[in-house]
Amino acid sequence: MSTGARRFVEQSAVTSLVPLLKRNLARQPPPRHDAPFVRASVAAVFRWKEKQQRTLELLFVRRSVNEKDTWSGQVAFPGGRRQKKTRMDLTLDDVSEEWSDWESLRETAQRETMEEVGLDLTTAYTSEISDVFWVDVQELFNTRRYQELSYPLEESILGLKMSPRLLVMAKKMLGDMYFDSIYLPRPAHPLPDDERLPRRDAQDFVLWGLTLHSVVEIFKVGGTPLPMRPDAQHFDSKLLGDMLLYCYRYPDKAVAGAATLSAVFLVSVLYSSL
Repeated sequence: MSTGARRFVEQSAVTSLVPLLKRNLARQPPPRHDAPFVRASVAAVFRWKEKQQRTLELLFVRRSVNEKDTWSGQVAFPGGRRQKKTRMDLTLDDVSEEWSDWESLRETAQRETMEEVGLDLTTAYTSEISDVFWVDVQELFNTRRYQELSYPLEESILGLKMSPRLLVMAKKMLGDMYFDSIYLPRPAHPLPDDERLPRRDAQDFVLWGLTLHSVVEIFKVGGTPLPMRPDAQHFDSKLLGDMLLYCYRYPDKAVAGAATLSAVFLVSVLYSSL
């Protein structure tokens, strides 16, 4: 079966995605990039596979496997960290219209994409990239590919690595962490490949985390939202895990809630002693 025959969303929605994305992004205020600290920038690159514009594809890279790289082997958009310019490269900032010695976010994405995949976004560090591949946008709407990614607890909460005893206790109480993900088509495997989808790890062409969140936002802004919610995450032990995640996401509410419970408990103790 060819990729052109696989339809998980109306073709009209795919055809209108990029024009709507351009229009809606143009209405938003441009991001400011004059912060003194180093930031990163990535590029979401679409292309039509054929002149007839039937198959819209989105570009991804897969990072090389490297034990020293936190994101080793993971799928991402091409891009990277901002760099300071040389004296000869100093130009007016396209947002603030002031002289800037830092790259703009656009310049960072352009430079990193050229270095990583050889794609010039203006008209690589190849050792950092293992694969460069295009994904048919239709496959991102294929709900069979919506799977949970099991991620080791020590990689989810890096601070636990510093305390082996605490890590052992936490793993017994919480287990591993699970994230929503999309199992992307493997470049070397012809479609269809989604009849049986064995469990994958984060290095096996899995779209998840910040990159998945970015993809979901892009399609939302483009007027064709994906039928998924990428913010769902949980532990093996759902009750304890949900409590921990709540405290992590809403520390102020967690402190207030703990104070309230403590006060109620104290009042109960005093009342029972009367």
